[in-house]
Amino acid sequence: MKLFTLLTLLPLLGLSQKFVTVNDMDTNTPIPFASVIYNHEQGTYANEEGTFYLPEKAGDSIIVSAMGYATLIIATKSVKNVIQLQPNVVSLDEVVLTHKKPKTKEISVRRINNMFSSHMLGGNNYIVSIITPKKSSLQNNTTFVEALTLYFAKVNEKHAIKDSLEYIKTVVRVNCYTVKDSLPDTHIYQSNPIYINSYKQDQLNLNLEDSFIPFTETGLAIEIETLGLYNLKTKQFLETQELLLRPQLSENKSKDLKCNSYYKRINYNNSKSYEYVDMNNFINKYLPYGIDPVDKTLAFNIVLKTY
Repeated sequence: MKLFTLLTLLPLLGLSQKFVTVNDMDTNTPIPFASVIYNHEQGTYANEEGTFYLPEKAGDSIIVSAMGYATLIIATKSVKNVIQLQPNVVSLDEVVLTHKKPKTKEISVRRINNMFSSHMLGGNNYIVSIITPKKSSLQNNTTFVEALTLYFAKVNEKHAIKDSLEYIKTVVRVNCYTVKDSLPDTHIYQSNPIYINSYKQDQLNLNLEDSFIPFTETGLAIEIETLGLYNLKTKQFLETQELLLRPQLSENKSKDLKCNSYYKRINYNNSKSYEYVDMNNFINKYLPYGIDPVDKTLAFNIVLKTY
């Protein structure tokens, strides 16, 4: 609501403003919800039509990125009304399917208790869980992720926008990465933006059968990305730092999977890299005296198909 008011008043106040659209260089079509970083630390997203507002004081350069495109760093003074991103082809290892009947296995990591059963996320925040198999059953086999379910606790905190939830939603994306040196490496999957009423919705179901996401012995990184509160009427993100979403956390006791969860943040000393903060280390650091350390991970349900 604040952003809509600001955009309405800017011309009356005589302030400089610039609306920029992010397009595909080959097709010249808008790229919805592209990520934009300015002032080396402030982040925003383009809207569903690929357009974002660039403030007058945006620093000397901005960084624009989107799944499937090369990241662009451009001097702020050179920014025009349209920015074009170059499509980027990602090469994955060759996959060979056999005539053997595939085996399907469903694994649930959802042992919830009352101690740290969920964790709040604000806009432009990430939480990632790296899962690796405990057994070597994947050796000499080809395994894909067929389905994924993520769980959310209902947000109980009072929000100024609670009565406007018919048209104001939390926008979420799910990303998957290959794993190298126990951390996310190559970005191999991104869901479409998902609009969530965080006061009602308690799970997110993804059918990944046609996405061919490989699950190997080195593991898979599953990431929840919160883009922010989005007004479907004005097609703009709200300017707010309020916490938006509560992903559920499970006891880290799966007999099938080893799970390590992290908070992810941009490394502003290197615009193309991220820092990963161990979630359990962070939580345990601030536990009251006398409380036993916790070992938590994202709560999820995954269906694997092995050939």
